[in-house]
Amino acid sequence: MVRRRLQVFGCVLFAWAATAAAGGVPQAPRAPCPCSLEADALDCSGLGLDSVPQGCFVLHPGISALILDDNAISRLEEADFAAVGASLTELVLRNNPVDFVHKHAFSSLTALQTLHLGGTNLAFLPPGLFAQLHALTYVNLNNAGLRGLPQRLFSERLVESVALEMDVPEMAVVPCATLSALPRGSSINVTSQYLWAPTPHEALNCSEVAPLPLKTSLCSLFGREDAAIDCGVLSEEMTPATAALAEAEVLSVFGLSSSHVIFAAELGRLKGDIPEKPHCLPSQIDKIYDFQVYYRHAEDVELETHYFDLADLYLFTSDTTRSVSIKAETVVLSQAIAPVPFALSISARRVVLAEDLLVSVSLAEASPQYEAEFYRAQHDVGTMNGVTVEKFRHGHVTVFVLQSEACLPPNAPDFSAESDDVVSPTSLDLSLHCGSVMLEEDAEQQLLASGTAAWVKNITSAATSGEAFNINQQASDLLQRSIMVLSNSTESQVVPYVTLVVYMPMVDALKENLKLFRSILGQLQDKLERNANRLFDMTLSFEERKTDLQFVSDESARALQEAQNVCGSQQQKVNDLRLKTDGVYNTVFVVNDKFLAAHASLERNYNTLQSSIEHELHNMFLKKCKSFFRGMFRLFTGRAGLGDVVDGVSDVGRYKRELNEAKEVLTDSMLQINDLMADVEVVVDHLAAIDAPDAGQSHNWTAIFPDNGPLLAVVRKQTVSKYQWEIVNDNNDIVLDDDDMKKLGGANEYRASSNLMKDDGQSLANNIISFSKLILDIRDEEGNLKVAQLAVDQGGDRLAEVQGMLSDTETTEENYKEKMARQNLVLMNLMYDLYRKTRKDMVVMKRVLGEFCQAYFYTFFLECPDDLRPQPSDDYDALLYKFSQLQFESLNSVGTLDPPPQPFAKTLLLTDQKENCTARDPLCPVTTLRQQGTLDVDFSDWWGSELLHKDRVRVDRVRLYLRGTGEDFVVLQVTQPAVFNDTYLGQVYTFLGPASQCFVMYEDSAHASMGEASYVTDCSRTPTTTFYSRATPFGSYTVTPVGETVAAATSAVEVLLEGSWMPRTKVESAT
Repeated sequence: MVRRRLQVFGCVLFAWAATAAAGGVPQAPRAPCPCSLEADALDCSGLGLDSVPQGCFVLHPGISALILDDNAISRLEEADFAAVGASLTELVLRNNPVDFVHKHAFSSLTALQTLHLGGTNLAFLPPGLFAQLHALTYVNLNNAGLRGLPQRLFSERLVESVALEMDVPEMAVVPCATLSALPRGSSINVTSQYLWAPTPHEALNCSEVAPLPLKTSLCSLFGREDAAIDCGVLSEEMTPATAALAEAEVLSVFGLSSSHVIFAAELGRLKGDIPEKPHCLPSQIDKIYDFQVYYRHAEDVELETHYFDLADLYLFTSDTTRSVSIKAETVVLSQAIAPVPFALSISARRVVLAEDLLVSVSLAEASPQYEAEFYRAQHDVGTMNGVTVEKFRHGHVTVFVLQSEACLPPNAPDFSAESDDVVSPTSLDLSLHCGSVMLEEDAEQQLLASGTAAWVKNITSAATSGEAFNINQQASDLLQRSIMVLSNSTESQVVPYVTLVVYMPMVDALKENLKLFRSILGQLQDKLERNANRLFDMTLSFEERKTDLQFVSDESARALQEAQNVCGSQQQKVNDLRLKTDGVYNTVFVVNDKFLAAHASLERNYNTLQSSIEHELHNMFLKKCKSFFRGMFRLFTGRAGLGDVVDGVSDVGRYKRELNEAKEVLTDSMLQINDLMADVEVVVDHLAAIDAPDAGQSHNWTAIFPDNGPLLAVVRKQTVSKYQWEIVNDNNDIVLDDDDMKKLGGANEYRASSNLMKDDGQSLANNIISFSKLILDIRDEEGNLKVAQLAVDQGGDRLAEVQGMLSDTETTEENYKEKMARQNLVLMNLMYDLYRKTRKDMVVMKRVLGEFCQAYFYTFFLECPDDLRPQPSDDYDALLYKFSQLQFESLNSVGTLDPPPQPFAKTLLLTDQKENCTARDPLCPVTTLRQQGTLDVDFSDWWGSELLHKDRVRVDRVRLYLRGTGEDFVVLQVTQPAVFNDTYLGQVYTFLGPASQCFVMYEDSAHASMGEASYVTDCSRTPTTTFYSRATPFGSYTVTPVGETVAAATSAVEVLLEGSWMPRTKVESAT
């Protein structure tokens, strides 16, 4: 019955996740192809399609005609027609609002003969758009909105004559070179005013192409009404003199006094191959494309993103745009675009242009006569916060390349004062998010992540407060993590000491907060993104507008409250990490005491063994003499030959050499051990010098260790030392495996103490590594929390502004439409604050999901399913689904433990094991407890030989009893281990988790034994019917009696351990 319920629960979760992924509302399946097929013609006209129906090409391959008239298609992408490229001969796109055509959109259509693009919004065509249409015979561009044509448009391999229909009222001039490329006999119907050629020689090639007046000038015209002087075709750089000459020449040749001039911004140094757009950011991260409506209604557009193609600039601008600022990691221009008529500012780490960037400049605002500097290109190489940067300016275009390999000239300018205006914390945050994702990929991506982190760290190095300072701290953390990954200083698999009992309620709480936040966010998305046009609808009444604002205000308030709740959960995680770090910090000293005691024992046994070797070497001289004289006597008496004498002496000599070699190996080992001891001593002494926190408080570890560098150095050094301990011990084992060595006094004792030293040394190294990594985790979590909290705080300020709109007495029914655009930008920025919070939520969610997977692995001996692991592309809905599905898998995996753990009960009696005991001696637990009031003990040390190092034991109950106290009621505080070794399929792992505390309380009137005491409570785990959770006998437990007199009277400590033992056959069969 339970299994059935779980299966039903899983189905419900799956259904919820599928609904959530679809935006919260179940969607009816869309027909794979809504078009009709007649013969080989696919008719898709009048269906309201907003994109080319590529799904139809799978169902209907080999079509010869595609009719897409009267739809809502606005973009033609590179791969839209690739599936039908070999067969399509006719393509009709009439009466679609197409305003963007990828330069390779038609490249696959090598068989195309007829092309209709009339009635579209194509003001500009990319050069070479028809270059692969070798079979073209008819092109219709009537009423396409064109204002100009590129000189290179058609294929050079055309054979058949072409009929060109081009009734384009907005275009005054047709380039001669465009039409002269058509085969002889072509029919050209053009309604433009002039043919144009830049030189008389080129004019000769098209004198008979079309019945239009032919004009020759260096610059052409772009458009007809209020035509601009088009100098974009000039191969020379635009200068004040060139601009003045072009203005005069157009007036002379065309008889026009133009208001604008078009030219190519001098950015030739930025030309190159376009880098591929990285796929490192999930949806709901980089959101500018969801707010295009807002940007188009703004006069000053500010785009902060990660990767931006200037070919998409038209999506964010309109006739009202005065300026555009783009701040990103990478900005590219993948293909030629219409001239930019507004001020354009670009700042990015990388700027790469495949084509010239054309600008359109108002001659009234920038006359060549009075604004000469405006037309003079400028290029400077300087520094910004120590980073080499380049600045370009030409016309109204300014470009900052924020990482350059150019050589710095003498007296290079310092642009650091401009960094606040040029560097965007939002785009840098996206770069770091992308870098964190790349750090999980292959070595090449990890190097890119390291480079990104270093650049962000350097470019923000001058920040001392605010968001840029937080970004700088995050960049430092990412850089250090990338160094660790690239140096392979992390473990191959790190599994924390967490259990599903711990994770299930934590995940449930986080998931519920995030689901509610996500639900509210979805409602705001519907209002502010999917239905953004309504916010700019001038037909709305004043009351309808106020109702919309009230809805946004109420939902935003709820979203911010839930966002604050999530921040509270994140703060709790930071607090837990601090407590965990405190536990490991204390454990370091406990293990160090054992380590020092083991070293003292090792030194004693080493000295004993060395004395035995010296004694044996002294005896070798006597044995060698005795062997020689005995051999000579046997030789003279004829009972042996000369060879026997030599062999006898050689055997003694060989034994002596072996002893000397063994002595050297042991001496070298001891020197290496002392070096390792010295390294550890430096770390422990540094930790011991840290002041204790105030009562009830945790250490502020990030303030104690403000720089990650020393921590990472410790991690790397201690990671190496773990393996060095293994090597040293192996060398000792090789020497001591010799049968003759085993006979020497102290050899067995030295071997035992060497093994103990290795175990304690590796344990201490593991604790130091865990301690250092925890501080790095705290820094990372605190950085995420700061940014998330800042987003919530700023969102609160935006909300206050929205609420101010509702109470604004100056906004009336007569003037509210004038204020709509500005108000809507406030709403957009409010959503951006919520999305910035979302970015940090997803970082935290992915980390928690990764830890949840690790807990699943440790609990059930099963790897987390690949489809439930966190992925770079995961968004809110995907992560919430994975949390729910992994919870379901955990419930269903209880029965996978085969064979099941075997129950056990073990009683340990802890007493002093020698005379003249001193506190903190591992062999003196009672003396330590009586003198110091607390006891650190590893139960595995007292278990006996039946418990092997690689055994996997779960401890569900810990009971303790103090003999001899004479107290009727005893309370003991027990801290369970934070760091311990455990095994999986025969391989030993180090596990790290919270140093959890519990209390043992009992009443005892007989003062006799544990069995006669009445226990009120003890350290017991949750019943194992639900989850396979456990403590472990391996690791340091701290026992502290409550009360000043309890410990002083103790004569012995009884310990009862109950739990389950994973059968050893499981491990052996798996290995």
